[in-house]
Amino acid sequence: MWKKILKSFDMKSNDNNDISRRRFPRRAMDTCAISVNGTTYPIKDWSQTGALFQADGRQFTNNTTMDVTMKFRMVDRIIEIPVHARTIRCGTTQVAIEFLDVTHEIKSAFNKVIDDALTREFAETQIS
Repeated sequence: MWKKILKSFDMKSNDNNDISRRRFPRRAMDTCAISVNGTTYPIKDWSQTGALFQADGRQFTNNTTMDVTMKFRMVDRIIEIPVHARTIRCGTTQVAIEFLDVTHEIKSAFNKVIDDALTREFAETQIS
């Protein structure tokens, strides 16, 4: 019993390990923002199922649905992806949302963003 308790203190708080409750890894290295009701906020991290962005949490309420637009900087343009979302956590400086009704087109757009980022990262490693 004590071994289990002591082992739990050794566990890292990284959600991107092999054994995870997340369906997709979080992406924090992409240049992106989110637009909610005409206001743009910086994104801390995102995945194909949700996002965490910096905002005054008092402006949002938990379990509220809304339409948001994810904006990503690609190599040659800015891509905008409209998504229906629900707030799942409102903190003092951050708001977490879960994407709802993710269509095939939205999944495809997210995959293009990820592919573009991976291609850019690979190209940067080849330059140096």
